[in-house]
Amino acid sequence: MGVAKLLEELEAGASSGRYVPICGPVKGKLLGMLASIARPKKILELGTAIGYSTIILAHTAPQAKVLTIDIGNEWTEEAKANFKKSGLDNIEFRQADAIKETKKLKGPYDFIFLDIAKEQYAAVLEDCIRLLPANGLLVADNASWKELKEYNRLCLADKRLRHLLVPIEDGMALSLKVSD
Repeated sequence: MGVAKLLEELEAGASSGRYVPICGPVKGKLLGMLASIARPKKILELGTAIGYSTIILAHTAPQAKVLTIDIGNEWTEEAKANFKKSGLDNIEFRQADAIKETKKLKGPYDFIFLDIAKEQYAAVLEDCIRLLPANGLLVADNASWKELKEYNRLCLADKRLRHLLVPIEDGMALSLKVSD
C-alpha cells in the first residue's frame, strides 16, 4: 500500500465517528511542506496517536530519522501497525512520557512537532529549544486552543525564537530558533 492511500485511510477512519486526534489533511499538507523545505536530518515528534503525522514527516523528509514519543494508549498498537504498512524505514517509536523523555534526549533535532496533551506544551518548551540548533523549527499543533495561550506567550517572549501563529483550522504555531 502506498503512503498516500494509507494516509487517506487514516483520515477516513479518524473522521468516521471514532475520535482520533490527527492533524488532518489540511494541516498535514502544511506539516509535510515544512518538513520538505526544512530538509531535517533528525525529527522529533511528541505525541503519536495512530501515527498519521509521523508518517507524513517520515515520507516528506525521507533523509531524516523520525523519533516519535508517546506515553502509550489505545492507539499505540495501531500506530505501530500503520508504520509497518507505510513501508517507511526511518521511523523509531518510543513509548515514554514526553516530558521525562525529552529531558533525557541529546540534540540536535532540526525539526520538532508537538502534538501531546496541550497542557504539556509549555512544560516541554525549554527542552525543545535546547534540542533545536539555530534555524531549527518547532511546530505546535492546535495552537489556537485557549490551553496554548501560555505556550504561545512563552514562545513570543523568548528572544531565541521567532514565533508565528498560522491561522489554519485550529492553528499551528511555528517557532524558528534564531540563537542559543
